[in-house]
Amino acid sequence: MELQRKKPQSNINVTQEEIPSYQCPSDDAAGRLVATTNASNLFSRSNYVVCFGSDKMLADQGISGSNEQIWRNHNGGSVDWTTDGAFGGESKTNFETMADGSSNTALLSEVLSGKDDDGTVSGEANCPSTFCVDVRGVWSLFLPGTSWYSHFNAPNGAADAGAVGGAGRSWAINETIPWMPVIPGGTYDEYHAAARSAQLGGVVVAFGDGHVDFITNEIDADTWKNIGSTNDGLVVGEH
Repeated sequence: MELQRKKPQSNINVTQEEIPSYQCPSDDAAGRLVATTNASNLFSRSNYVVCFGSDKMLADQGISGSNEQIWRNHNGGSVDWTTDGAFGGESKTNFETMADGSSNTALLSEVLSGKDDDGTVSGEANCPSTFCVDVRGVWSLFLPGTSWYSHFNAPNGAADAGAVGGAGRSWAINETIPWMPVIPGGTYDEYHAAARSAQLGGVVVAFGDGHVDFITNEIDADTWKNIGSTNDGLVVGEH
């Protein structure tokens, strides 16, 4: 019998699907889709993200300051994707590479979903492009605060830093919610996003050995950076 093969669903349709297990009931991510300049491109929200390490998005913008638009034309060799976290561009982490110990290595944590889905909160007058939305919490995108976070700042800490302008890649420039600050603009080697939660006092973090802890906002800064790295040689408590 000849099998009738279905055509695969396009990626953009997949990104519109909401995944309930990705959404925290304390946030309002459920039921909201992010629009881009193309109204047919919609992205669902989420609240759980992977750890990109202790620093920013890229160790370096590119070889010899090439300043490439890495989502369009990078050739791999001219962009330093290296991170010290369990996840990163083209990363391959296993128990062996978590040299600090899997129980000391953060894998996952939380973010709050952006509150501007269609550019109406920020307003076009405040945006250097024609359209700005807040894409934090969009699980299918690659910017900080979307599918990943870092330990550059403490949980629920200082302002996140990310892009403004470009369909599906921008953050609201006029963020009015005090616990979701943002620094717009900059380059990829300056981008970062903290773990953030609607829960009072801290965030939930899942570690490499499978255990989950509630980490308070007041955690020692060095300890927080240590658990964001897989192999800095400093296990928790060694200071």
